[in-house]
Amino acid sequence: MPQPLVSIIILARNHLEHLEDCFKSVMNLDYPHVEVILADNASTDGSPDFA
Repeated sequence: MPQPLVSIIILARNHLEHLEDCFKSVMNLDYPHVEVILADNASTDGSPDFA
C-alpha cells in the first residue's frame, strides 16, 4: 500500500534568516510523499524570492 501524501505548511513573515535551515530540514526527511507549502504573510525581507 502506498504511503499517503503529507503536506508541510511553513508559515512565515520576515524570517528569511530561518528559511534556509527550515527548508534543509524538510528536504532531509526520509518520507517519499511530501509537498511543501510556504504561506507567506506579506514579508518584506525577500523571503518569497528566496523560496
